[in-house]
This record gives sequence, structure tokens and C-alpha cells, in this order.
Amino acid sequence: MADRVVNEVSSINPLCRLGAIELATAIRAGDISSREVVKAHLDRIDQVNAGLNAVVRRLDAEALAAADEADEAVRQGKPTGPLHGVPATLKENIDLKGHPTTLGTVALAHADAVADEPIVQRLKGAGAIPLARTNLPDMAMRLHTDSGLHGPTRNPWDQTVTPGGSSGGEAVSIATGMSPLGFGGDMCGSLRWPAQCCGVATLKPTLGAVPRAALPMAPYGIELMAVLGPLARTVADLRAAFSVISGAHPVDSWSYPAPSSSAVEPDLAPGRVAVSTNPGGGGTHPSIVAGIEQAARILERAGWQVEEAEPPRLEEAARLWPEINFGNPTSIDAMTALLSPDAQVALQRWAQAAGVMPDGNTFVDALQRRSSIIGDWAEFFQTRGLWLTATSTELPFEVGADLGSLERVGRILNGHRVIMATNSLGLPSAVIPVGVSDGLPQSVQIIGPRFAEMACLTAAETIERSVGVFAPIEPAPT
Repeated sequence: MADRVVNEVSSINPLCRLGAIELATAIRAGDISSREVVKAHLDRIDQVNAGLNAVVRRLDAEALAAADEADEAVRQGKPTGPLHGVPATLKENIDLKGHPTTLGTVALAHADAVADEPIVQRLKGAGAIPLARTNLPDMAMRLHTDSGLHGPTRNPWDQTVTPGGSSGGEAVSIATGMSPLGFGGDMCGSLRWPAQCCGVATLKPTLGAVPRAALPMAPYGIELMAVLGPLARTVADLRAAFSVISGAHPVDSWSYPAPSSSAVEPDLAPGRVAVSTNPGGGGTHPSIVAGIEQAARILERAGWQVEEAEPPRLEEAARLWPEINFGNPTSIDAMTALLSPDAQVALQRWAQAAGVMPDGNTFVDALQRRSSIIGDWAEFFQTRGLWLTATSTELPFEVGADLGSLERVGRILNGHRVIMATNSLGLPSAVIPVGVSDGLPQSVQIIGPRFAEMACLTAAETIERSVGVFAPIEPAPT
């Protein structure tokens, strides 16, 4: 990896450098007030958001009122939660009562939520304060964040390349210190890809680990693959956030009781990590290869048993994603009517580049093969341990590339092959930055068997202790 080079943070309030757990600890101790923290982050939004368009809806009055309540609770010695008084941002596809869940579309611009999403209920119960809503592409169905309702979000490292999608607004907010903690969704890397593009950390949970609001009339691919999870600058904050939002909820039939907080998993070979720098043999950018090799060395020095290996049937597992989502004859039609023209083009290019035509037989066959692949991967994790590899095997693409030629879109999708496999199989993974090369952050992905979130985070934290934290940063000049 090239030496770490970041944009010097010169004008940021020191409170915006701190993580969520650091802030909560200081607020409970009375060292700082929640109002100070919320105000500092609102000021940071004032300072940098105009050039980035990550935050698309501010909740100033509500957030400051909640901060005052949090400070009063501390003064009165009342019980406080693990995120007491800490501001958090929410992607605009997460229900927040009284505010529109727009999904980035003009059609839903005034679709006010009648109740909080289960994770919002839990965040508020833990003392967190909704600060703002963040941008996403239409219906979260694009790998670049450009909303038909709110416009494009820009990458603070380099505005000529994508910040990722669909949780690009969240990743940018955290990378620049506008928020210490954020929440989004992941159906095809929508947490992990923006984390790679923006140099922050994230956790994609196992399907069902974090409950979702009911998804009436949603295509089956969304039911089977979409999860909610946290983004932050440190693994400690991811772990704390996951502990708050995970666990069964009656509105989500996929959800199950919260997993153990232990990093020891019965379905995972302890202390072992399989590493692949070129997963599936599809090619990997040299900078990303260097990052994976660096992370492997760090884990080996920390006592992990590291060997080169990858799960079986990887290409087939990745292929499940387009077969399930584009093979179902109703999936694309259900979405297209609400999309902006650019989003429609991006989705069409994606389907065409994947080469999957709507066909019920393809869809059903993919579901059947999925079960056997899950079994094969479970055996891999039992014998080989965690899997360390790329997030995307490609660097952040230039803005507009996902609207380009089928050959270019095909390369982007090939880069997402590990991401697609992980979503198709419902597996957890953590993404952690490992360096900066040619002005862009690089990351690695750590994947485990179902329910092994804590083990993934333990490995990620080992890497983080060695390489440090890569945000907050000042936005690069246009």
C-alpha cells in the first residue's frame, strides 16, 4: 500500500472527531453536553454539506430538543443507554415517524412514516438522537448515489468518482464528520461499497439479524437479501450499534433473537482466516490486492492462522444475485415506474450486462441451488475460518460509468462478485479501511458464516488497531 495520505482536517470541531461510544461516555460523565455534540455536528453539516449533498433533510429542532432531554436525564441521575445523547443519521429509506421515507424518489417525497422502523425504536431506546436524513439513489437500486428527488452525492476524497451506493449519503456524512454513526441498508453492497469508496467501516449483518419494517409487495429478492446495518468510523461503534439494533421483532418474519456477544462461533474454525486476493479469478486492482495482503500480514502477526483459500462455487454464488432479482418476471417491473430516467437506465444496463432474462424457471432454479451453496460455504467456514478478501475488486468508478456501455457496466458488476455472493447467501461481513492509494481509500472485507457478526468484527478490530482510522477528512477541492 502507498503511504497513508488524507486531507488535513483543520477546521473541524474536536467533538466531530470522536466516535459514538466516546461521545456517549463523555456525555454520561458530564464532561460534555449532548446539546454541544448535536450543535457541533449541525455546524459541521453547515460547513461541508453544500458541496457534498450527503445530508438531504435536517432535523435541527427535534435533535436539539432531544439533546436537552438527554442532558436533563444526566443531571437528574436517570438511567442512560449505551448511545445516550449521541446524534445519528438515517438513510432516507428507513422509517422515521412524521418524516417522509422517500427512497430518493419524487413519487414518495411526501410519504410520511406513521411509525418508527424497529431499529429507530431501538436506537431511541438506547439514547441515540436522529440528527438528519441522508441521500440514496432511487429505490436504493443503483451503485452510485444520485437521487431523482435530491440529486447526486459527491465523494469527499475525489468528486470525479462515485461515493458508492446506495448508502452513499451515509458514508459521506461519516467520512467528513457530519455524523458519528449512521444506518443504511445493503442488498448488493449498499453498506459495504460506499464504505470502501469513502474510507469508513461498516457491518452487513446476517439476514434476519436486524429487523426491518414490513415490505409489502416487495420483490422476493429484496425480502431474501436486503438487510439494515450501521456505518461508523470505528469497529467499537459498529459493535455497539449492532448490539442495540439486533434481535427478533414481530414485524419481521425473518428476524431472530440477538446472537451471542462472543466472538467464538460453533460454526467457525477458531483463529483461522482464509485469504484470497483474486476471488473467483476475475481480476483485482493492484491497490486492492496490496490492501488484502497487508491485512493478512496484520492478522498473521496477531496470531491468526492465515492460508490462501476461498469458498467453493463462488462464481455460482455471485450468479444467484441476478438470477433471483432479474430472473423473477415481476421484479424489475415493480420498481421501474418509480425510478428517475438515469436510475432506469442504470437498472436496465445492470440487467443487460448480467445477461439474465425474466424467466420463472431461472428464478426457481436459483433458489434451489442457493440452499446447496449455503451448505458448501458452511462447511468451508467450519474448516477454514473467516474469509478475508476484497469488498469490490475494482476502485470507485468514475461518475456516470454505471450508465455507460454494457462492457463497462459488466466490469463494475464483475468487481461486485463477492458482494453479490454474500448478499445472495445472507451472510455477515465487516468492511474496514486499510490504506490510501492514489488519493482513494482502500478496504478489505471479512466474511463469516451466518450469525458470526462478532467474529467478523473481532478480526476487523485487529486490523484497525494496526492501521488506524481514516476519517474524518476535509472534502477534497472540486
